[in-house]
Amino acid sequence: MGREIPVNSGWRDHVVATKTMRGQVHLLLSIRKTTCDDCGTGIRFDTVWCSPMDTPHVLSWCSTCFDANCICTELNEELTQLSTTLLDRHTRGLDVPYWNSARPAIEDLERRGLL
Repeated sequence: MGREIPVNSGWRDHVVATKTMRGQVHLLLSIRKTTCDDCGTGIRFDTVWCSPMDTPHVLSWCSTCFDANCICTELNEELTQLSTTLLDRHTRGLDVPYWNSARPAIEDLERRGLL
């Protein structure tokens, strides 16, 4: 596994969400950055997302070679609590910007200095 890259925790102050064309909402729970083992030059992102209706999943990709995958996962206690909190904030109608996929959402967090 690649070398761990520190992640700024500023993104946690925001509800980060994607919305599919069918209206399914997925909320970001976790971000991990490492160097990419496949290409050696890119940054690999491992992100955990949840929705009210689907199984939580890990979306991973490299910023350079775009070696990507999506794997269903189980949430630990901490992420389960965070999921409940974020889903509640989302349901209360707080102003949440939606992205059409995970990568643009993460790239926006980086642009704004939150990651």
